[in-house]
Amino acid sequence: MDIPLTGGSEVTVAIPLRIWKEMRQNTLYMERYFDMSVEDLRTEAEKAVAERLRRYEEASERAKPITALAGCLAFGDIDLSRAAQVHNYIKWHTPIAEAASE
Repeated sequence: MDIPLTGGSEVTVAIPLRIWKEMRQNTLYMERYFDMSVEDLRTEAEKAVAERLRRYEEASERAKPITALAGCLAFGDIDLSRAAQVHNYIKWHTPIAEAASE
């Protein structure tokens, strides 16, 4: 990994292969979002939120807490509005460089 520094110099960091493989394995699922259009991502977010809310509503009272927990990183709390969950999903799946420019 090369890290450009001011003044034109660079630093190279050696990452052991086993760590690199682990890093890649845990980020490959995100690659499909990198080239996705804003409209396609919004459509996917709306479908994902609808599915999450449907599963929550269909869950037994005993299963609701676990069902609510599923997806909380990408969607936020289950009690958030549908629009807020869609927004959170889009933000979660937007590459960092693009999210930083918001």
